[in-house]
Amino acid sequence: MPLTDFPERFDAGAEVWIDGKPVLVTRRRWQGKEMILAVEGVDTRDAAEALRGKEIMAPSPTQLDEGVFYQHDIVGLRAVTLQGEVLGRVSEVISTGSNDVYVVVGDRGELLLPALEDVVHEVDVANGRIVVEVIEGLEFTRAASPRTRRPSGEERRLAGEPKDAE
Repeated sequence: MPLTDFPERFDAGAEVWIDGKPVLVTRRRWQGKEMILAVEGVDTRDAAEALRGKEIMAPSPTQLDEGVFYQHDIVGLRAVTLQGEVLGRVSEVISTGSNDVYVVVGDRGELLLPALEDVVHEVDVANGRIVVEVIEGLEFTRAASPRTRRPSGEERRLAGEPKDAE
């Protein structure tokens, strides 16, 4: 099952890695949603069966199209409004199927920003920021912070406080 938006990485002639060892793809075909590969040095059914369930890694393309980014490039970027207000940092990217959602965590809580042109105006990986517009309906939620949450009685006991401190 390919976990990539770039299945051409597995075309015949491409180098891929299985168990940290480079191998050359000699053929590729689709069987439904699954990709079937033939790789150099795997010539018998037993040899192929030994690879079942192994992860096959392929190199990233060196140049992505304009406006296309890897999720790991987005995580960690500062989210800044068009007016320059810092909202926080992108802590994760959620793939929803229709569009990604950037989870921004800052002093005001957590903000879910859909990765849409009306919301995300600029992604500037080189300068570590995304420029966004918080449109109507998008609001911070105040998640319980481990720094401000009062520990439970069990947590206090584990930390060495006496039971009657509850």
